[in-house]
Amino acid sequence: MPTAGTIASLIATLAGAAAILAALGTPSATTASHYLPLPADQAMLTDRPSDPGTLSPVGGTLAMPVWVLVSVTTAAELLTTCDA
Repeated sequence: MPTAGTIASLIATLAGAAAILAALGTPSATTASHYLPLPADQAMLTDRPSDPGTLSPVGGTLAMPVWVLVSVTTAAELLTTCDA
C-alpha cells in the first residue's frame, strides 16, 4: 500500500527529473525532459513557445492526458493487486 512518503517521493522525483535530464546535456535527455508533467503543463498554458525546442501548446495538451492515463492505470493496478 502506498504511503504518504511514497507519494511525496514520487512527486519529488517527477519535479526533479526535468532538472536532472537537463543537467545531462544530451539532446535526447533534453527532448525527453519536455514531456515530463511540469514542462508539459507550462507548454500547455503558454501562447508562444519561448524556445524552439520546447513543446507547443498543443503538444503540452496532448502530453498531459498521457500522464493522467499512466497515473490512473497504475492506481487501478495497485488497487486490484494489493487488496485482492
